[in-house]
Amino acid sequence: MDTPNQSQTKCPKCGNTYFELIEDYPTSSNYKFWYMRCSSCKTFLQAMPFLSTNSKIIKLQEDIDKIKIKLGVY
Repeated sequence: MDTPNQSQTKCPKCGNTYFELIEDYPTSSNYKFWYMRCSSCKTFLQAMPFLSTNSKIIKLQEDIDKIKIKLGVY
């Protein structure tokens, strides 16, 4: 893989140029997120949705079941 952070983006708090993605969830949340943060001082930079394959599969199965019921093949 290429060298990380080729743009030399710096942490707004400590000036570090290394970052990490952490899987976590906010307090009282049912959903996970990816947090980008400084790998040195742990300053939060951005939250990105955690794409859960299982929840997508469950939603697809529910949609398939609805279609089957409408077609009378369920």
